[in-house]
Amino acid sequence: MYASRRLARRHAPGNPTSDSYVPIIPLAQYDAQKDHYEAFAKSIADLLDRLIKFNDIDILPIEFRTKDRNSLSAKIVRPDKIGKYSKLSDITDISRVRVIAFLAEDCEEICKILEDNFSIDVANSINKEDELDPDRFGYLSRHYVLGHNESRINLPELCKFEGMQSEIQVRTVLQHSWAAIDWKLRYKSPAEVPAALRRRLYRISALLETAGSEFSSIARDADDIREFYKRELSANNYHIPIDAEPMLIYLQTNARLEKLFKTAARCGLDVVKINF
Repeated sequence: MYASRRLARRHAPGNPTSDSYVPIIPLAQYDAQKDHYEAFAKSIADLLDRLIKFNDIDILPIEFRTKDRNSLSAKIVRPDKIGKYSKLSDITDISRVRVIAFLAEDCEEICKILEDNFSIDVANSINKEDELDPDRFGYLSRHYVLGHNESRINLPELCKFEGMQSEIQVRTVLQHSWAAIDWKLRYKSPAEVPAALRRRLYRISALLETAGSEFSSIARDADDIREFYKRELSANNYHIPIDAEPMLIYLQTNARLEKLFKTAARCGLDVVKINF
């Protein structure tokens, strides 16, 4: 049982005239463990950052935080949360890590990294895209609830985090921009939005989704163009446009230039790699 317990008097659901006592997680328990949760969030963020870099995925700096005391207190007394939490570890978002990638494809790769390297709480993990009707605007992101997996939790530096969970948000830059604006406006559903604004928000949501798809398409086309240049240059076909991309590929792959660079280095000359 808890070292201490606070009891909040609340109206029973469906019966506004009756009273019931609902146990509230003692904030003293949170106060005692807050630093531990902060260290846990950092351990998740640091490991995830290394894994993403190892896989050559470009992201914005990873953000992590621990829920503050006021937010926790407000959460556990919300009408829809009363009775849900019997202990502090039942709250899965005390620690939160946010990963912001540039493309939807990057997010998919990051999700695969999470699933391969962490212990996932599937029941509490959410894909917000699955919750949103196709004709509705709203917040899009992948939310995982997870902890260190069995192999890592046995390491001396991580064993102290056994049984702990963190919420991980994975989203694109454009999805993050919508989330930031959505938070500012504080409209949780289309029904809450004034009719005069609703159409404009639908249009913005559609534009952001279209922009995300276009950026992904451009990235794929750019990869195809690079492969085309590589094939043409390896076949000594130089009837291609002269711009930064084929020039860089030529400098990086031409055998005669590589031999020349090595000869220059043996002669004591400084060879500087050129990047565009």
